[in-house]
Amino acid sequence: MSEVVCLMTPRSLMLGTCYFFGGLVLLFVSKQLWNKLSVYGNLKSLQKSPQNLKDIKVISLDGNALRCIAWLLTTWVGDWFIFPAVKHVMNGGYLESLELDEIPIFYPIEAVIDRPLAAIQDKPLCDISSLICSNILDSIPPSISVPVNNLDTKANQESFIVRNRTSATSTVELRNEVPPVAVSYDTPKDIPRSTNSSSLSSDSDIPFRYWSISDYSFAYRNGVTTPSAVAERFIAAMKLRPGFYGEEQTGDLAVIGAISQFDVDAILLEAKLSTERWASNCPLSVVDGVPVAFKEELTVRGFGRRCGTSILGRATNSEDELIVRRLRDSGMLFLGMTSMHELGLGVTGCNPRQQARNPHDPGFYTGGSSSGSAAAVASGLCPVALGSDGGGSIRVPAALCGVVGLKPTFGRFSVSGVDVKAYTFISRGCICASVRDAAIVYGLCAGPDPVYHPGLVQPQPLLPRLAPDARLEGIRVGVDWDYTSGADPDIGSALRSVVQHVTDLGGTVHQVKLTELEAARVAHVSVISAEVGSDVSGRSIMVQEGHHLNPETVCTVLSFAGISSTNYIQACRQRTRAMRQFREIFRSVDCLLLPATKATAYPISDRHLACGFSDAGLMVRYMHYAYLGNLTGLPGIVIPGYYDGGGLPIGIQLMAAWWREEILLEVANVLEQRLPLKKPSIYVDLMS
Repeated sequence: MSEVVCLMTPRSLMLGTCYFFGGLVLLFVSKQLWNKLSVYGNLKSLQKSPQNLKDIKVISLDGNALRCIAWLLTTWVGDWFIFPAVKHVMNGGYLESLELDEIPIFYPIEAVIDRPLAAIQDKPLCDISSLICSNILDSIPPSISVPVNNLDTKANQESFIVRNRTSATSTVELRNEVPPVAVSYDTPKDIPRSTNSSSLSSDSDIPFRYWSISDYSFAYRNGVTTPSAVAERFIAAMKLRPGFYGEEQTGDLAVIGAISQFDVDAILLEAKLSTERWASNCPLSVVDGVPVAFKEELTVRGFGRRCGTSILGRATNSEDELIVRRLRDSGMLFLGMTSMHELGLGVTGCNPRQQARNPHDPGFYTGGSSSGSAAAVASGLCPVALGSDGGGSIRVPAALCGVVGLKPTFGRFSVSGVDVKAYTFISRGCICASVRDAAIVYGLCAGPDPVYHPGLVQPQPLLPRLAPDARLEGIRVGVDWDYTSGADPDIGSALRSVVQHVTDLGGTVHQVKLTELEAARVAHVSVISAEVGSDVSGRSIMVQEGHHLNPETVCTVLSFAGISSTNYIQACRQRTRAMRQFREIFRSVDCLLLPATKATAYPISDRHLACGFSDAGLMVRYMHYAYLGNLTGLPGIVIPGYYDGGGLPIGIQLMAAWWREEILLEVANVLEQRLPLKKPSIYVDLMS
């Protein structure tokens, strides 16, 4: 067939092969040169202004574009183009360009300078009686026992006793490292009433406060309501079917998407037992019957640890992890597991499988990854919900939903039940209706766990005075105005207002200077990427069923793969430098005051609900003031009380030195009294 002409001659084949491999070599050289130039440019700009955090500007991806990027990341296009571009945008090569001689710190554990470490003891670690007003304590029998944070609360039946009351006034002494002050509480004639007149109601400018643990306990003790009635109101609000166990919800609160797993029969049974204990004047503790919910990544008996996915947690757990057991042994009424950002790898709270929505405006995100916990507390379902924080995952949603969020010192709460491993970052904590509630949960949960080694060296937890008329005399508050200047205008205005409250209440404000912030941010990203990436990528289920994850999660997990051992060690060296800096700062101030986030809640798009969305710039804005606490292990608390022009909450954050949570709780309690709240647009009153 002479008409057939062979176009692929040996000469053309050879030339094509040469051009192809030559192009690959040129691409490789260009990529290396680009990386070197970008790192050099970033280094020069940051040397001129060490505090100048790099502004992350990327395109927000959702829908088919996000799916396409997730697929390309699994091909050579990801290795050659996308990963280098992401590394450049996120300044990933910055640490490798630094000459750091410090010994790397892998666990951010620091000793307390001004008080000795306490050995693990078989005696009470703290006394929570001072955290509850005498209007509760006066009618509780003096032999009420509260589970102690011993090494094994099941085997060790020791307990500490709520002290005797002989009058309507209770005087307590706290903070054994400072001169004691007598604090008195008067017994009210009736339970403090909420301003809510209906079960579900719209937003209002009328001053508002959430029902607290104190309110529930007072109501149970005085017969105003019972745990069974509270449980029935919860079930009615959610319109759950008796005996039903699953995720389908049809009630008015289903739009919030806070509760992802529940067992109606178990809720009613626990409530019935608690009601009987209160009726016989023998409650297990002052939190007996108070509603509580747990983030879906905690280990809870009878429930799966799904971590916001459809592939994990198919088998139910046979026991509770330590902090869950401590709360359930105290009699708290467990409502269910809360929804979360998939695998906890995000701070928006976006998860199309069950989208938690902001009770202040359901068209906005809650923040994450403890999204459902924040939504549950903000919507009135419970005054307490547990969460975890590896990069602001408690503090960000607490701020965006207008509630209190406490991240204790790294190691203070046991993390023995965690699934996705961020070994040196993750901290369990709580999202609560008030600072007082956070203090009670802290008192119950803090303490060592024999199977969680980072917490074995912790000093004895102390509890502060939480008097309603307390002031801030003698408290030194540090503010870095340069660091906080990048927040949205409404947030900056809120911070200045809080500073004025501090001075009006007798505290002193000191200017502090935080340096090497960009290096610390990159160090946080590098370490958490290496730790989570090594854990997730090593699981067979991720290889076999990873395609069931949201495309956003796939992109995040795959991006973790490029962290080198050199980068990880450099990041830990930078952690050493950051901890040294804070050690010096907290010798001159008692706490730091800063915003919780740079921006308020982000609107939910229908496109996001298809497969999620990815926006690194938004993530950095939410984590801007959070990552330092995770990198260094410092404790932090977020309190609400301010709102932007659209009525969305603004959170204010306090940070203190390692193991000094009592400072945070004391200052936060004083400021909380001066910051009025607005009622969320979706709210259920379980006490009516």
